[in-house]
Amino acid sequence: MRVLLQCRAMRKFVLAIVAAVAAEMSAAAFGADDIRFMTFENGMRMYLIEDTSSALVRMEARVDAGYSAQTEKDAGYFQLYARLKGAEITADGVSVSATCAPGDAERTMKELSSVLEPLSLTDRKLRAEIGKERASLAEYAEDGAGFINAAIEARVFRSSPWKHESSADAAVFTRNSLSESRSVLDGIARDFYVPERTVLFVSGNITAASAETFARRSFGRFRNGERREETSPLEKKAAETKDDGARLFVLADDEFSSDMTQLVIQHAGIPQTECDMAAVTLEDPFTSLLKAELVANEKLGIRGGEYVNASSVQRRGSSRLVIQALLESVPGTTPPEQVAEMLRLCGRKDAYFSAEALEYQVRQYTSSFVTMCDSSSELMGTLADWDSLMKDGMPEQTLFRRLSSLESLAAEKLAETISSSKPFVFAIVGTKSLAKNRKAFEKMGFRVVTKKDGAWFRQAFYRKLAASLSKSKKSDANEMREEGGIGQPEEETFLSARRFVEQNTRDFRTFTLPNGIPVVVKKTGTNTACLSLTIFGGELMFAHDAPGLASVLADAIAVNMRNALDDLHYGGRTRGIYGVGARTETTHSVITVTFSAEDFAQTVSAVAEALIYGDIPPALADGVSYDERTQWRLKTGTSVFQMTCRAMGILYKGSDIPLLFDDRTDRPRKLSYTEIMENYPAMLDSSRYSIVIAGDFSVDETFARTIDSAFGALGTNAQTAWKGTRIGAPAAVEKAERMQLRHLFLTDVSADKAGPKPAVLIPTTKFLDPVLFIIPTPDMKSGERALFDAVLAEISSRMEAKAARSEPTTKVVSSGAEFDMPFARITALNAKSAGAIDKAYRESVEELKAELAKIVNDETEITKIMEETENGTEERTSVRIIDYEKNALLSKIENGWIVANLAESGTARGTAELVQKGALLGKPNMYLEQYEAVDEATAADYILVITKFIPGIPPVRIYSRDS
Repeated sequence: MRVLLQCRAMRKFVLAIVAAVAAEMSAAAFGADDIRFMTFENGMRMYLIEDTSSALVRMEARVDAGYSAQTEKDAGYFQLYARLKGAEITADGVSVSATCAPGDAERTMKELSSVLEPLSLTDRKLRAEIGKERASLAEYAEDGAGFINAAIEARVFRSSPWKHESSADAAVFTRNSLSESRSVLDGIARDFYVPERTVLFVSGNITAASAETFARRSFGRFRNGERREETSPLEKKAAETKDDGARLFVLADDEFSSDMTQLVIQHAGIPQTECDMAAVTLEDPFTSLLKAELVANEKLGIRGGEYVNASSVQRRGSSRLVIQALLESVPGTTPPEQVAEMLRLCGRKDAYFSAEALEYQVRQYTSSFVTMCDSSSELMGTLADWDSLMKDGMPEQTLFRRLSSLESLAAEKLAETISSSKPFVFAIVGTKSLAKNRKAFEKMGFRVVTKKDGAWFRQAFYRKLAASLSKSKKSDANEMREEGGIGQPEEETFLSARRFVEQNTRDFRTFTLPNGIPVVVKKTGTNTACLSLTIFGGELMFAHDAPGLASVLADAIAVNMRNALDDLHYGGRTRGIYGVGARTETTHSVITVTFSAEDFAQTVSAVAEALIYGDIPPALADGVSYDERTQWRLKTGTSVFQMTCRAMGILYKGSDIPLLFDDRTDRPRKLSYTEIMENYPAMLDSSRYSIVIAGDFSVDETFARTIDSAFGALGTNAQTAWKGTRIGAPAAVEKAERMQLRHLFLTDVSADKAGPKPAVLIPTTKFLDPVLFIIPTPDMKSGERALFDAVLAEISSRMEAKAARSEPTTKVVSSGAEFDMPFARITALNAKSAGAIDKAYRESVEELKAELAKIVNDETEITKIMEETENGTEERTSVRIIDYEKNALLSKIENGWIVANLAESGTARGTAELVQKGALLGKPNMYLEQYEAVDEATAADYILVITKFIPGIPPVRIYSRDS
């Protein structure tokens, strides 16, 4: 009877709480009715609270692209993508937020909307970011915390462990080439960073009309891609596989102490509200009976309540109550006995919390919720979190209805739910402790887990599932072959390079405009097109009088082109995305225009008109000059460029070229507007131009007429015509030089506030300056040059591995010859000593030659065996090593060259750049010929290149005096 009265009293008390909550909520500043909801044409949603009491505006964009969107193939890339976007990623989404003044709301919202813009990264930048991510994941996987989290998630979430933060495999970034990684990131952008997966939360001093207008102008410009299948085949297969029912695991590693045991108990399937309230009640030392019970039990060796923790872990479709404790060793008691004792206590429903304790936490929650509703920004932040958890429905309604669910919350029932569930239990012990107690743990039903099989991607279970799926796909493929659907995979692999070369060679078209401008057109299968204009002359035109002027002129032209395309787009005459870029080298400038292929005629006409008839107003000239000067100062502050300048002085002594590599002189100097305008006509002489176009175009009379009508107005005369100036081969010199480097340190203090300050000595005993090697290159148009570049990259990779043994931060990169730098370079960054780099170079060259020689000997042996066939025929069978059988070293060298040179060949812009580089040398399809040369190269070919072109000691070597 006493229990019944307590239950009735509890019921009356909770009803009183709910009534009080209703009264308090009616007095709260903001409620569900104050939240306005909008859905835009492109599917994006927006929640808004108008709050005139706030002086600021808070905005947050949530994109449904969190860890839970990952598959086993792209786990790790979602985190990388979010980081590249400067966004915070969680299980159920990524978010970007900002708080601003009302007058800055439109600009701020535009900045937030950039989270939906595609990534734009150079290969160099992407390679660096992938390297960071790979290193971070690899380090985390070997870390104790990483092992624990990955092992737990792989067992609690058996059907899809890859949908979690700790379950990404660093090796995915090694298996995928740079272009494949770029493709994965592009897929994430296309499928997930889209309006229909985006929700905008706005609150503060802004009207609904303004917020809607700003949202249309910013987020409204994006369109949706195709929806990707939510569940991968491997996830479906894992879900269909019967669960073995394992719930007890012991995690062991050398990193864990053998003097204590960490016990983690995870209860899954408890509803969110109950889970949250149970966690806060169990965590609070004033309301947790469990903490008191566990600490009081001397057998467990728990020092105090702070060594017992409870938490609620929520994500979409999953709710977990996690209880953890740290058990120190107790004389006379083994770790398995401690674990058994704690599990016994946790199996008692009266060991968790009292009715009064739960009532207290309900009151605390209610009070904090009402306080939160007094702030529009806090309420919207909470709503954003709540929305991410919900798959469907109206989050603002369910958030407020959550309070009413407290009415049915009873301590006894909740404790019974927890105590009677079958939780996952993880005992975390040191390797020595496991060795002593393994049999006892196994007798209790525990399964041993180590780093070898902790993460899902290291488990035989998933490998077998993947293999069965692969076998099924191969079976389907065999059926297709029988029907003539596809060829044999060996043949496909063997012909991959040849097919690429032959197909792309057929896609070239060339013609010459009446004014003498050569045009190269490369057909691609892309919707985006690229126009590349090469303007010969470059900085060498003004080497004596105004170094840097050519860059100013080229950049000003690019700005005018961009403005012209802006006018077209805003006028509704073009529909696609476009961009303009410019760069200026020693002998030429390149202006690149990307655009939608369907906007070809309008784009070509607009950029040509901007080039020929465009004006360079004083403000534009000043702005471009300032930008160029800033970039030059930053460039000359780098140690590598200072060394490059010194090398150019050695290689081209007595010519005008060193004038352009004077890192102690500012450039461009203060240019007069008249000087800029007087030299502009020199940039418009048709003899200086060549055009490359890449896109899905058919070259016919209409196409050629469009180009001619645009650029045919360019003419030539004797004064401005290009004189054919090119950079010749460098002087054959041998020199080792040590130079004093200048180190640039940046500050955020403006010049006017800094005032006169003395030089500051940076205290350090560790100097890690670069080392630069210059090596002559084969004919740049030859196949030997491609083999040379491939070998040089392999040598650099080996040098880095050797140098990293003494200095882990050392990086070694190779750079092949360029049109304006017709020699190869090896640069060692963060070199600990010059001698170490010299030694690494010599050893790497000799090792590579020796390994290649061994391959030659092996191939000779194979040829002999093939000649001595069983049927006795004496016919010589030539050995052609196809891709899937190719020696690992040859494959590595070839693949390295392909990744470094052809990663962007699938894009219009990347193709245009490849064609443009070849066109400079008179061979637009040079990249195809070089690919063919690398694909067919044997070990003997590489040995010949090393012998002819790679010396034992680089002829020109630049060192720092401090190294």
